[in-house]
Amino acid sequence: MDKKGIFVIYGGLFNPPLNSHFSLAEYVLNNVEGVEKIIFVPVNRKYNRVTLVEDKHRYNMLMSVIKENKDFLLSTVEMERKRQLKTIETMQIFKKEFPNKELWFMLGVDNFKELSTWEGAEELVENFKILVLEGYKTRITSVIRNNDFLKKYENRFIRLKGALMTNIESIYVRNSLKEGKGVKFLIPEKVRSYIIENKLYI
Repeated sequence: MDKKGIFVIYGGLFNPPLNSHFSLAEYVLNNVEGVEKIIFVPVNRKYNRVTLVEDKHRYNMLMSVIKENKDFLLSTVEMERKRQLKTIETMQIFKKEFPNKELWFMLGVDNFKELSTWEGAEELVENFKILVLEGYKTRITSVIRNNDFLKKYENRFIRLKGALMTNIESIYVRNSLKEGKGVKFLIPEKVRSYIIENKLYI
């Protein structure tokens, strides 16, 4: 494997994208050897969340920041579909698009706990490594120890400790915007300007 040959897939709602989304991506680039690019993959609006704004708005907000970092990419692979893709389907598409790159899927420890219940989970971990972000309270080792599926594939998981994780979530920012409270230091300025210009989350 080339020293710089790993593309990390970073899926999410990004509704709206926060400073913490981008700082986490940069942390991975700076601290995980071999990572070349972070690919942001916003979910389809058909994802089961009624508060999602239109795809075009989430795309524009992400792009306003991503275009300033050559190591960040933005993919509409899920937005373009008529239904929300399963994670394994998304990863298979990227495998065809980047056949010479090693692909990892990034997720937090809370989602990691539920990985064994995902459709196509076995195929996912057999074909792609999983970058797991350790939370404040939950340790990855204890999660694996208590799950037979995770124990079986323990060598497929890359554990990242000390990531710049935060308890601030997009729903807090949406509520703050609706209530007219300040969010200046929670979201990038270009995202904040876009939200105001397009009267989102109010």
